[in-house]
Amino acid sequence: MKAKRKWAIVSALFAPLVAHADSLQEIADFAQKICVQSLSGTETSTTIVAKLNGDANGLARALGVSVGASGLVKRDGTHYEGIPENRLPREIQTESQCRAELAKVLIAERQRLGLSAEQRSQLLSRMQQNNEKIAQIEGLIAAHAEQYRVQERNNQEQAGNIARLEGLIAQQESNLASGQGSPDARTRAQSAINEARSTINRARAMIEDALRTMSEGRQVDLRAKATIGGAQQQNEQIRQMLSQP
Repeated sequence: MKAKRKWAIVSALFAPLVAHADSLQEIADFAQKICVQSLSGTETSTTIVAKLNGDANGLARALGVSVGASGLVKRDGTHYEGIPENRLPREIQTESQCRAELAKVLIAERQRLGLSAEQRSQLLSRMQQNNEKIAQIEGLIAAHAEQYRVQERNNQEQAGNIARLEGLIAQQESNLASGQGSPDARTRAQSAINEARSTINRARAMIEDALRTMSEGRQVDLRAKATIGGAQQQNEQIRQMLSQP
């Protein structure tokens, strides 16, 4: 399932660069042929790629290249070395995994071989944009982290103030309960108790608001990290398309 999802991502991202539906059908048919021949249990990428590159005619149709006297020939007339085995997982255990992984590699390779100079420039520009976006988001996440640290220190200070005021309230209430002091002093003590309780309530509200804000901020950070992951995945797909075999 994971391999099929990755294939779908590659196809959707670079759909404009794939020749036609018949190209995809040729790739699917070729992947099916190779995988049916190869899978009799767990196979290594070395075995599968050897059969892949060994079928020159099938590989040429799948990649849109030609077969020459000395092997496969790219559209610019230069020799094509074939698909390296490191493009596939080291071990492939099922036929469905083989078809999905192989089709993904063949699609990316056909796209790479068919790229014009303008398309390469556009892809490099996209990578640069992604890198700038990643750097910007990482900077925001780092700034948020510093804000969280400051807010946590503030919350700790508020909690300390609350504890101190609660101690003063307990002392004042004890004095009032003992009947000590003049009526004016007792009135002032009660007023101080009421003010301290108001201060405590405000401090607790500030702490709760800060905790809520930090929680919302961390959710934003998680979405931002997912955006970074998507940009990095797209860059990796572009690198694979632009890389030389």
